[in-house]
Amino acid sequence: MPPSARAGGARPGPPPLYRVFGVNPVAAALAAGRVRKLYAAISAHGARITEIVAEAEAMGVKVKRVSGADLDELSSGERHQGIVAEAKTPEPLELDDLIASAGTDPIVVLDGIEDPRNFGAVIRVAAASGAAGVVARERRAAPLSPLVAKAAAGATELTALARVTNIPEALKRLKQAGYWVVGATGDAEKDLFSFEFPEKFALVLGAEGKGLSRLVVESCDFTVAIPLLRGVESLNVATAAAVLLYERLRRSHP
Repeated sequence: MPPSARAGGARPGPPPLYRVFGVNPVAAALAAGRVRKLYAAISAHGARITEIVAEAEAMGVKVKRVSGADLDELSSGERHQGIVAEAKTPEPLELDDLIASAGTDPIVVLDGIEDPRNFGAVIRVAAASGAAGVVARERRAAPLSPLVAKAAAGATELTALARVTNIPEALKRLKQAGYWVVGATGDAEKDLFSFEFPEKFALVLGAEGKGLSRLVVESCDFTVAIPLLRGVESLNVATAAAVLLYERLRRSHP
């Protein structure tokens, strides 16, 4: 599955290889045929790691047993669960191709999400809730990285990611393709429990604290708020995505 996509002309792609760490992300990258080299801890003999190593060797992937300290260095000190891979970055996908493949599944649009863990968590939520893909800005947004892959827990292999230079222009293109644009904001015209989701929609989410930019709000057909109690001002963007997407999923499966 193509977790990275670009729209709007030829731009330099991501580096040819990047590191993926953690059992689920490595297993997903291996299943996608993107792993070029695998590093496993000398002391790691768990069933799942043994299975991944055996599968990699059967595929002709070079496997190297290294110390825990080596893995710490390879993963920049992040929790690696005893396994790290060097993987080929995903092939790019045009935004129009994402739209063409989406059917009536929702598309998630992120306005300025810079934290890689939040970005990866949103990708995971999008995959789990049946969204067709995620659209994010080319600049001033989290790049595809090991931290994103780790937070997504393998979902980067299951969800398409479109990179665009301008979110309002991307929303315009989605509208042209028949999508209603729904923005999540704290001061929305309707709350989640009174809002009726359109059959075909794009859900737009902003960074915690910053919210959606003015131009993005003006590009929305509807805005919706998640009711918050006890003085809580906002939710983490991945949590908000989960609440909204799963409420839509619940209603579509009575």
